[in-house]
Amino acid sequence: MTRVLFVVSAADGWTLADGTVHPTGYWAEEVAEPHRVFRKAGWDITVATPAGVAPTVDKLSLGPAGGLPGTRKKIRAYLDSIADELNHPVSLDSVDEAQFDLVFYPGGHAPMEDLAADPVSGELLTRRLASGMPLALLCHAPAAILAARSPDGSNPFAGRRMTGLSNTEEHLNRFSRKAKWLLEDRMIEAGVEYDKGLLPLRPYVVVDGSLYTGQNPRSATALATRLVEALQAPSTTTGRRPMSYRGTTVLVTGASSGLGAELARRLAARGASLVLVARRRERLDELAAELARVHAVRAEVVTADLSAPGASGRLVADLNAARIAVDSLANCAGFGLGDDFVDEDPERISSLIAVNVTALTELTRLLLPHLLASGRGFLLNVASTAAYQPTPGMAVYGASKAYVLSLTEAIASETRGSGLRVLAISPGPTRTEFFDVAGGEDLAVGRFQSPSQVIDLVLDVLQRRNGPASIVSGWANRLSARAATLAPRRLTLAVVRRTIG
Repeated sequence: MTRVLFVVSAADGWTLADGTVHPTGYWAEEVAEPHRVFRKAGWDITVATPAGVAPTVDKLSLGPAGGLPGTRKKIRAYLDSIADELNHPVSLDSVDEAQFDLVFYPGGHAPMEDLAADPVSGELLTRRLASGMPLALLCHAPAAILAARSPDGSNPFAGRRMTGLSNTEEHLNRFSRKAKWLLEDRMIEAGVEYDKGLLPLRPYVVVDGSLYTGQNPRSATALATRLVEALQAPSTTTGRRPMSYRGTTVLVTGASSGLGAELARRLAARGASLVLVARRRERLDELAAELARVHAVRAEVVTADLSAPGASGRLVADLNAARIAVDSLANCAGFGLGDDFVDEDPERISSLIAVNVTALTELTRLLLPHLLASGRGFLLNVASTAAYQPTPGMAVYGASKAYVLSLTEAIASETRGSGLRVLAISPGPTRTEFFDVAGGEDLAVGRFQSPSQVIDLVLDVLQRRNGPASIVSGWANRLSARAATLAPRRLTLAVVRRTIG
């Protein structure tokens, strides 16, 4: 049975800028409708609040602001039918959200009072987002993400596409002029890619991987229905129950930052043990400690400069000596150079080829027999949208990623039917340290994504029964890559050269 953690605010007042307290609570429709939809689907629902305090319904939501009389009557009757659940919630700090298939936050102004600053809720949201398991927030409930923090102090929801009550909709409330802050403003300040519908107070749902948000009370039914469709769908979607990697060991290169670090966190949330490989020991130690603390998994740290001759062989020898059997390999290490070929430093070119091509090839060849023997894991190689056309101004980088794409697709064909899942992921511009090394964001071609968006796609494709051997991350990047393969070569070169400059 699908289990839902229903996180409701315990606040019964909203403190305004002038110091007065506006009576509030949860919005009736936002609790009643999703609860009804989930219960109808046969799901088990656990209501939780901060400190286990019984939540209060916002009286305004039971009046004209709550809809037509007939609608309000049905909502009130449903709330009465679940009054025992609402009056006896569990304490939020006593639950393990990993035991639930869905975490759902309804709104009302109340979350802006308590959940926006609640550390227990903030840590729960941080873990949940990292796990890739379904998370949904409705109307004012995204205020709760303001309490979420990544280990580096940033907001983990930065770069994620979300919605929530808009400023336009908030200003329809006569007391909004006294608000200390508005939700739309704070979400944007937190780095969220905020989105909203064309018309206020109309159903609007945004889905970003396994993160679901609804804009306003009228979105309650639409959001709940979308969640039921996603979690019960027979076909693969990023919102379905994530695959467990418990009992397997994954080696991740480039694990100190960017896609490698994000992948390690997401796999740890799904139970995998990790072997973290990179040059920067301090960062790896910090990540390993975080994974052990948050997810109770084993994370071995291996410092290695993969540009050094024989680095891959030494790494595998060390694994064998330590009797560490690897089930999956994720080759995330790599870097780029951004200049005309004639101006590039020959030593840097050699290092790029050593990391992006040689180490990836050697490590894959040395570990592939183990991956095939295990039959429980995957081989992931990070290519790039640069692999789909020559890239003047980044010639060696583009060529190296074309090699990675070609090699991975060939290995996927050779190992078909073995049980090993093989995938080349081709991100477009991603908000990592890549452009700091390559020479700046002027080199970017395509639409930026966050590491979490890329890894969302990776994990989804890896759990498909007959998934592709390669995929481009982001629909706009996918279209660009497809266009590059269809357009005349001369035209493609001219466009890329003009774009990179």
